[in-house]
Amino acid sequence: WGCDGEMIEALIDVGAEVNAKTQDREPRLIPTDIPPDEHPPVTGQRTPLHLAAARGNLAAAKALIAGGADTRAVTTDGETALTLTDHMETFKFTPWVQGTAEMVEAYNEARRKEIETANANRKQIAELLRQATR
Repeated sequence: WGCDGEMIEALIDVGAEVNAKTQDREPRLIPTDIPPDEHPPVTGQRTPLHLAAARGNLAAAKALIAGGADTRAVTTDGETALTLTDHMETFKFTPWVQGTAEMVEAYNEARRKEIETANANRKQIAELLRQATR
C-alpha cells in the first residue's frame, strides 16, 4: 500500500471516506479436510489507517490522522492501528534472486533497508496514534 501523504490529502479533499473499511472475507483456498473451527480467521474491517500502520507508511498515517481518521477503529480480528504497529518485519536473506552475486547482495541490502525503514516508521506511527488518542 504505497499511497503517499499528498495522495491521501488529495483524496480527502475530494471527499474520500477516511474511515472506509475493507470487506470481511474468508480465505479462499481452505482444504476441505480442515474442520470449520480450525479455519484461519476472517480478516476484514480494516481502514486506510490500519493499512498504513501495518505497512509502516508514515506519510499516509500522518495524512489520515490529520484528515480525521478514527484512531480507535477495530478490525474483525480485534486489531487497532496501534496494535498493528507492533507487528515488526524481520529481514531474511533471499539467495533466490537471479543474477550475479553482486545483484543478489544489492537486492538483499535494499530489502533490509526497506524493512528497517518500515519498522522505524511503525514506531513513529505508534507514537502519533498514542498522542491522537489521549
